Amino acid sequence: MKHLDAEVVGAAVGGGRRRVRGPRTALHLLRAEGLLEFRRGRGITVAGTPQRSAVLTRTRDLIEFARHHGFGREEIIQIIETLP
Repeated sequence: MKHLDAEVVGAAVGGGRRRVRGPRTALHLLRAEGLLEFRRGRGITVAGTPQRSAVLTRTRDLIEFARHHGFGREEIIQIIETLP
């Protein structure tokens, strides 16, 4: 896995560590999509692929859809486990 240092990334984008690791940054969006992992003392690690990100996005959509129709976590898992 590739490790990124927040200070190095901050310098590259014209800001410091706070700008890079703030709550509404591109890095946090990538983290939410499963592409990056933030580890205290270890920096930022590339954790996923674009394909994994796409699957996570669709999975979140499926969970939201199922919950909207009254399905709980266990029911959603049971449905998924019955699929080939």
